[in-house]
Amino acid sequence: MADYLLKTEPTEYSFADLQKDGETIWDGVHNPVALKNLGAMKPGDKLVIYETGDHKTAVGMATVVSVDASNPKDPQVKLKAGKPISKPKTLAENCSRIRRWCGSAGSRSCR
Repeated sequence: MADYLLKTEPTEYSFADLQKDGETIWDGVHNPVALKNLGAMKPGDKLVIYETGDHKTAVGMATVVSVDASNPKDPQVKLKAGKPISKPKTLAENCSRIRRWCGSAGSRSCR
């Protein structure tokens, strides 16, 4: 299993919307790297939902339910809402923790 960060604009679709819906298809993605990552997701992968706009914080968790990557330009990733993050953190606050882990693991991929 892998972990991914999904970015959303809360005025378009917020984590609260995902919680209300329970499940959704993650769509509207155009960035080629993001599309590749969506297509690589597997059921059970854990997701951190990051809201842009005024928040700019990781606000909740979700899980991949299913993936149809037959069209690499429009992978269909169904995800299920998880719990909200009790103390939302900005990426800057989370990056130092990630860098510490990567440094201890000897990985250069987190830079």
